[in-house]
Amino acid sequence: MTESSRTSRTWFITGVGRGLGREFARAALEQGDRVVGTVRHAGAMSNLLADYPHSA
Repeated sequence: MTESSRTSRTWFITGVGRGLGREFARAALEQGDRVVGTVRHAGAMSNLLADYPHSA
């Protein structure tokens, strides 16, 4: 699959506030995919949103 023919995917990831969930989310966002994530504490995703403003 070439980069231009790749369609974006949407991932549902629990625990994107830290740890493995955060790394999965970051990897998906790096590939241009969208992430729907859950966190335990409000604001835990704020730096991901700041790093990937066009993904929100």
